[in-house]
Amino acid sequence: MSGFTTVLSPAKTLEMEPPAIPGGLDPTAPRFAAQTRQLAETLAGQSPATLEKLMSISATLATLNHDRWQAFNTRANPRGPAALCFRGDVYQGLEAWTMKKTSLAWAQDHVRILSGLYGLLRPLDRIQPYRLEMGTRLKTEAASNLYEFWGDRIGKALKKDMADNGSETLVNLASDEYAKAARLETLGVPVISTKFLQLDGGKAKFM
Repeated sequence: MSGFTTVLSPAKTLEMEPPAIPGGLDPTAPRFAAQTRQLAETLAGQSPATLEKLMSISATLATLNHDRWQAFNTRANPRGPAALCFRGDVYQGLEAWTMKKTSLAWAQDHVRILSGLYGLLRPLDRIQPYRLEMGTRLKTEAASNLYEFWGDRIGKALKKDMADNGSETLVNLASDEYAKAARLETLGVPVISTKFLQLDGGKAKFM
């Protein structure tokens, strides 16, 4: 395969005190700071009851995320590299926190994480604790949902990253919910998409 870039979905499970990244590598800042701030401010204005309904989560999770949005962007709020903080199944398999400097540096150039809040993340971009799925119907002044909010920004950033790192193929490991936000059909490169299944009662079902 020619040079490639891989895109992933984020994870709901977070570890905000991850191991330190290897010496010689520095955390990076997410690139859509203004858009992230706008979304965070919108969500900080919602009550726990509204978040519970908007995100289809329990009252306990709604309270947790309400508290997160109140603390967002404060000096004391924890921050950590995205690939080390996300702890869902994909990230447990990736184990970025065990990578040596050369492997993590390669991932920083060739792996991207799609995010409802941050748009497009590099593995070492510093994130704050959050929950915002791409399919959430969050209304802002300019959009009625996150797909409208992000528009073509994510796809354009991904296309530029691939040009910069010399990738000629995209390996799409993201869910349909997240891949839709990247408008993969506009990248102008071959896209290899995968589907993950597991056996349930003897039948293969999508994870």
